[in-house]
Amino acid sequence: MSDAIEKIKTELVLKTLNNKEELRDWMYTFLDIKFPMGVVYPGSTHGPVDAMWRIYELMKTRESRDVPQVSMLASRDSYKTLSAAAIEVLCMLHFEISVAHGAAIKSQSEKAIQYVTSFFRKLKTLSLFLSYL
Repeated sequence: MSDAIEKIKTELVLKTLNNKEELRDWMYTFLDIKFPMGVVYPGSTHGPVDAMWRIYELMKTRESRDVPQVSMLASRDSYKTLSAAAIEVLCMLHFEISVAHGAAIKSQSEKAIQYVTSFFRKLKTLSLFLSYL
């Protein structure tokens, strides 16, 4: 990664986000994941970015005091574990909160741990995090 790009990314990684488009861009820029905008399945009411933005917004606005728990519901193999791990990492960084991830089965829990670990490894490449992590 060029020094100029690394410097820009280091400046932006902790910048508070203002909307779901910025959240999606953050996920792509720092975690290399381009989550789909909008509804993925026709019978659904929200997409992954909508769910992640709602969680982020609850933390950002401090509404989380009134809504202390959030559940994401979706079909099997619809990237809930990936989405949850990604938003957990973002919220840990931006709001300095601890996170507990509940999984239905052991393999899902192990996958969440793998995702979070890989995300922090990606972030660790930024010079800002070399001393932070």
